[in-house]
Amino acid sequence: MAIAIGGPELEPFLLARLNDDDVRFRIAAAKALGEQGSPHAIEPLLKRARADPEGLAGWGSVRWHMTAQRDALFALSEIGLRHPAHREAIAASIAGVPVATDDLEDPKAQALYVLTQDRALLHPFFERLADEDPETRAMGVVAFRLLKLKQAPEEVVVLLDDPERGVRSSVALLLGEIGDPETVPLLIGRALDQAEDRGVRCNAIFSLGRMRTGRAEPVMRALLQDESFKVNAAIALSRITGERHPLVPDGYGLD
Repeated sequence: MAIAIGGPELEPFLLARLNDDDVRFRIAAAKALGEQGSPHAIEPLLKRARADPEGLAGWGSVRWHMTAQRDALFALSEIGLRHPAHREAIAASIAGVPVATDDLEDPKAQALYVLTQDRALLHPFFERLADEDPETRAMGVVAFRLLKLKQAPEEVVVLLDDPERGVRSSVALLLGEIGDPETVPLLIGRALDQAEDRGVRCNAIFSLGRMRTGRAEPVMRALLQDESFKVNAAIALSRITGERHPLVPDGYGLD
């Protein structure tokens, strides 16, 4: 509610929530500060990035242990992008933050890449894409989701042909988040491939809708005739045309 209301009182409120006993509030505060915080939030966020106590996140009966460290790191990178005068100092501070060495996603490297665009930071991520273990490859793909890429790396694109469907599914979803127009024909091919896994096709359809590419409109209209994909196609078509299709479920948010 406070984030929705906004105003000059919001940042002091969020900074106070960074010290909340409940990790869920610390995470929410860090994310909000990343979106709209000022340089005054840098030091408090660094404190959470360096050391944040583990707590139970989630809602209802679905809970898991986590900290606000990752969210604080990305909030810092967002502030650095909005306030270039502080970018170098923030990058130096992030570089000194200790993180778990077994974290396949490595939030510190991700946050640093967002700030610096230093491709050398991505070397471990590219290595995972070539790993023999399909689960490691899939996690390697997921790690690219937070890098704010505008162009899809060839090392990622080629995994649309990975033998493991879980890897292909992750790539199909990632390409929609990157939004590289050069990948549209590849996603259209996956969406129409009747021999492809259903999950991969659904993610390709979703990504084409997310990219709002007019080139995919005829594809979605054709898929409206397919009982297995007509609702997915209707959602994607609605995003592409801006007109809500009757097959989109009531209450489904297109934004």
